[in-house]
Amino acid sequence: MAEDQWVMMEEPEPTEQQKLFEETHKRSMELVRHIEHMMLTIVKTQVIIEGFMIGLLEAHGRDPQRFFYTGKIEELRDKIDPPPEVGRPIWELLSLCSHVRNELVHSLNTEKIKERSDKVREVYLALTPDGPRKQGIKDMDDTNVVADALRHCGGLIVIATDAKIAADKKRPRTTLVWVFYGPSRAPSPSVDQGSSPGRTARAQRAGATAASISPR
Repeated sequence: MAEDQWVMMEEPEPTEQQKLFEETHKRSMELVRHIEHMMLTIVKTQVIIEGFMIGLLEAHGRDPQRFFYTGKIEELRDKIDPPPEVGRPIWELLSLCSHVRNELVHSLNTEKIKERSDKVREVYLALTPDGPRKQGIKDMDDTNVVADALRHCGGLIVIATDAKIAADKKRPRTTLVWVFYGPSRAPSPSVDQGSSPGRTARAQRAGATAASISPR
C-alpha cells in the first residue's frame, strides 16, 4: 500500500478487564509511593531521635549498647531520675511513634498503620496547648504528624541531656587523698572537704587494720 493510501486505525476500546487492571495498577502505585514516603520519613527521623536517647543515657552513666530502641525508652522512663524536661507522657508518645514504625517495617498493614497513627495524633494533641500549633497537628497528614511528634520528643530529650551535663559540671566533687607517714606506718585516707570526728575515727581504724596485716 502506498504511503498516501495509509489509513489511521483508531485504538480499540479497552476491555473491562483492561480498565480494571489500569485502575488497580494506578491505586497500587499511589499506595507504594505513600508508604515509601512515610517509611523513609518516619524511620529516618526515629534514627535521629535514637541518637538523642543515646546521649541522655550516657549522661546518666548508662551503656546504650545494652538496649534496643524500646529498651532505651524503658530505661530512661523507669530507671533514672526523671528529668523535668521529659515527663512520662513524652516517653509514652515516643513509644506510640515506634509502634507506627514497627507496622511500616514489619507488616505494612495499612489499617493498623492508620490506627496507630491516629493514636499518635490523639496523644500528641492532648499534650499540646490550644493555639496555632495544635490546629497544625490536626491538619497534618499521618506521615507528618508522626514525624513531628518524634521531633518534639527529640527536642525535649536534647534539652534534658544538656541540663544533666550542666548540672554535673556544677556539682562539687569529693577527692580521696591518701596520706603516707613513712614505711612503718600504713596509709590513712583523708577527705579534702574537711574532717569530722566520725570520718577521723574511720580513717584511724582503717590505718590500724592495714598496719596489723602489713608484713614486718
